[in-house]
Amino acid sequence: MTRRTITSFAITLAPLLLAACATQETQHRDWSDYTGPGAEYFQREELDLWAVKDPGEPTNRAIDDVKHVAAEYVIAPLAWAWRGITPKSFRTGLTNVGKNIAYPIRLVSNVIQGNWDRAGTETERFAINTTVGVLGWSDAAAERDTPAPREQDMGLAFRHHGWKDSAYTSMPASTVRDSVGWVPDLFLDPLWYVWGAGTARTFNDMSDQVDTYVTFTNTTYDPYRLERAARYLDRTLEDTDQEFLAGEGGAVDTLQYVFLGVRDAEFADDFDTESVLVPATGKYLDYNVWLQDHRAPVMYVLPGTGGHRDAESTAAVAEMAFTAGYHVVAISSTLNFEFIANAATVDFPGFAPADTRDVHAVLTAIDADLRAARGGLIGRRRAVIGMSMGALHALFMAAGEEDAARNGLIPMDGYYALNPPVNLLRTAQGFDDYFNLPLKYFPGDAETQHAKIRALFRHVIDVAGGGDLRPGRPLPLNDLQAQFLIGIAFRMTLMDVLDQARALGRTGDFFLTPRTDRDRGASYRELARYSFMEYFYAFVLPEQARLRKDITDDDAGAMHLNRLSDLRSVEYELRRNPRIRVFSNTNEILLREADVAFLRTTFGSRLRLSKSGGHLGNLWKPDVRDRVIAELRDLVVNE
Repeated sequence: MTRRTITSFAITLAPLLLAACATQETQHRDWSDYTGPGAEYFQREELDLWAVKDPGEPTNRAIDDVKHVAAEYVIAPLAWAWRGITPKSFRTGLTNVGKNIAYPIRLVSNVIQGNWDRAGTETERFAINTTVGVLGWSDAAAERDTPAPREQDMGLAFRHHGWKDSAYTSMPASTVRDSVGWVPDLFLDPLWYVWGAGTARTFNDMSDQVDTYVTFTNTTYDPYRLERAARYLDRTLEDTDQEFLAGEGGAVDTLQYVFLGVRDAEFADDFDTESVLVPATGKYLDYNVWLQDHRAPVMYVLPGTGGHRDAESTAAVAEMAFTAGYHVVAISSTLNFEFIANAATVDFPGFAPADTRDVHAVLTAIDADLRAARGGLIGRRRAVIGMSMGALHALFMAAGEEDAARNGLIPMDGYYALNPPVNLLRTAQGFDDYFNLPLKYFPGDAETQHAKIRALFRHVIDVAGGGDLRPGRPLPLNDLQAQFLIGIAFRMTLMDVLDQARALGRTGDFFLTPRTDRDRGASYRELARYSFMEYFYAFVLPEQARLRKDITDDDAGAMHLNRLSDLRSVEYELRRNPRIRVFSNTNEILLREADVAFLRTTFGSRLRLSKSGGHLGNLWKPDVRDRVIAELRDLVVNE
């Protein structure tokens, strides 16, 4: 179980707590009398999730900002030096010793809670690890089938005895309750009595994690919200006796996407970050570039929905293309905060043809920059590979080659689409349905629903943090539970888009709840009530109706806009383009049976279908990666 995997699952889970109780009161629009386009979606019941209690949000955010700066500019460089002079086994040994020495904290917490079995297990482990494991340098107890129970401390002891409703704090612990418990924990920790030993232990523990944390903060629209939710979940969700069994299905397969990462750990960091002026906006957009040491064609990587160019999944696809012999360039998704602020010519992305033009224009500017700066290294051929929504844009790019040429956009010599949706609006509606699954399958009042949701998330956190989550191993979830997790993750992406649009002044007076950069909790709770379908009807449709003569701001205009975002609208162009390759799965959650049939008839031998994998959930598999690499080699003839 890697730290990156645990972090990925924490980020997936964190959106459960969508908003915070802050100094502002959340206000919601009343849509009960609305009769305009998409009225059924505005009046549909939406799942209302409970909130983090965070009355000190402005102060907590300021503290987090200091933590982020310290992590990136102080701890990360020191950790890099520490890793350079110490082997991994040495650092792991020190971590094990530090955990073993903290045994009194766990023992006292378990005794106070009356967990005698856990107290006995902790004592047994301490005895074995201190003797056979040489002061805990190795986890000898685990090797003797004495696994470690969940970590315990005084904050959890207070929770057991009734202090459950506690407000969030950034420092020194996750809640006020835990911060109070942190004080006796200090006195129970033997290292507290040795000057500097506790700090040294903390630094060593962080040394192999800080780079992941820095990447997370730099690639996330609002890292405070996600970090707060992940920490709060772990500290407030109590044990559950509900049984969770492994299931099968496209959604369960999709969750294996968290294992998509680079094979070579050094590859993810071995790139240059450049900036290009986007002519249409007059702003600069960053991009990542991996260069071969010889003349080669260029492959442009388009991430999935909301994906960042620095994300490990983006680096994984870049590595495949690099292995296939390309120079590689990666940009952020059209629904990522970086692209929206600097490269989008629309206020509200989501209309595939318009987003594709923006992407193609950015790639044209980058291509000119590369050729001007890198000279003879850059070959004359180019290709593009996209994941999910990025794959949809790649296919629209392939279908619009004639229009692109007339508008001065660069031609592509090959297109590779990984798990593209066919109909974007229907896909969005599916994510809304996933998010609202508890309304259908957890009948009862809100508290009953929340109790079952809390049990689900306690279970997933324990699986992720306990080392039981490994590539290829069946997840202890059924497909409905996996669908709900996916729906929450995509709802968070939508919230990011809406909050950024509001911060940039693009939503006018549409939202009612006051918002500042330091105090967003109440506003987030308002945003969380908006579905993808409401976003389409309230923002995308009216904007496109203003920009295009063939679109009207009514139900007929919505139907036409939807048709234009469907791959079926460019079926003829896709059929006749031999330079396209498509990879997907028969249990892809974004596709219906008719969509799979459309892909088969449209692309024929240019389509590769796996029997399982869901949405991008099998790209971590060595055989799938090798197949993609082989097809990328054949896609464009090398220079």
